[in-house]
Amino acid sequence: MGRRQLAAAILLVAAAVPAAAAVRAGTESVLPSVARAPGVLPGSEFRTDLWIYNPGTVTTTVTVHFYPRDLSFSPPAPAVLQEIGPGQVREVLDALYTLFALTNAVGGLRFVSAQPVVVTARIYDTAVQGSYGTGTAGQFDAATPLEEAIRAGQSTDIIGVRGLTSGAQRIWRTNVAFMNASANPTVLRLAMLDGNGNEIPPTGTVPDVTLRAWEPKQLNDVFDKLKRPASTNARVRLSVLSGGPVVALGSMLDGRTNDPSTIQMTAAAGGDGTYLCKADKITYDTPITLTMSGGAFTAIDATVLVTDEDVPTCSGGELARLAGSLPQPVFPDEVGRFAVLLAGSLGGGAMVSVQLDGRLTASGGIAGTVTTALTGVGACSGSKTWPLVGARLP
Repeated sequence: MGRRQLAAAILLVAAAVPAAAAVRAGTESVLPSVARAPGVLPGSEFRTDLWIYNPGTVTTTVTVHFYPRDLSFSPPAPAVLQEIGPGQVREVLDALYTLFALTNAVGGLRFVSAQPVVVTARIYDTAVQGSYGTGTAGQFDAATPLEEAIRAGQSTDIIGVRGLTSGAQRIWRTNVAFMNASANPTVLRLAMLDGNGNEIPPTGTVPDVTLRAWEPKQLNDVFDKLKRPASTNARVRLSVLSGGPVVALGSMLDGRTNDPSTIQMTAAAGGDGTYLCKADKITYDTPITLTMSGGAFTAIDATVLVTDEDVPTCSGGELARLAGSLPQPVFPDEVGRFAVLLAGSLGGGAMVSVQLDGRLTASGGIAGTVTTALTGVGACSGSKTWPLVGARLP
């Protein structure tokens, strides 16, 4: 091995933190879509019921804020639910009317409390004709704690979206709702992927979405709004370009019966921090550390080890390190893809470069390829591409 000798073999194992699937308590949480309003089908009327559970040992008060969709009118004064005792559940039927005296409104709710509470909801149509008369049909939702919202540089997926038509009839449609859970102006980018994770290209220009402070928004029939052809088993990816946090959910509806199904957002992927990665080689895995700040990769620290598994004529081996700030920040695109290139001189005419072609995965990891190249080092000069794997540190 050359003058930059490796003292020991390096093995790097990076693991993403698993996300909790259960409904969680929080001191601040958000429901991005609630309603007391007519639905799409003639005669349908939607309502929202709430259940607020105090799982702790201390009595708490919950303040409920309503924000109209698209901020179409001034929000009403917050409602205060007093004295929810330990282990108690407060039921609020027809919540928008009961708490805010609203008779025709859609929007989002924000819950703030001194002690963590669990908030669940049912959003339902009151005018469904069944075998035994008029009844209700709807969907369950749970308020998302602010800690689980997505922030600048992060993304979330709404999976299993479906949109199908038959002539003029919409057999299936999917709506996607999201809410800016802060006073910060926020910019979102939305993309659509197929079942294999490949981007479905739009048929026209789809602008980014700007949200004002606390603004909820809903894209009805998301295939139409994102200018994608009708399909099934697709997913919508929401990426926060700036601002946040943001909470999102989907609702897939049978256009013949108006039966809805809730689609919860996935755990946040990406985000500022340190990403521990490796070139997944056969004999010696080599570490690569990426730094993300402001939603962009800004620095790299990579070990480059060239042996005969990289360049067959390299019998002795060469080791180098390439570290520093990137010439300009690298922002992942709307489906999480990015390309990072850094090159430098080793002296004596030798040069080293590292090229990463990666993708941020929905689980918070990194996957792709890394190509390392050395020149000016005799028989060890050459390049090789290896798999790239990694994840963000908690």
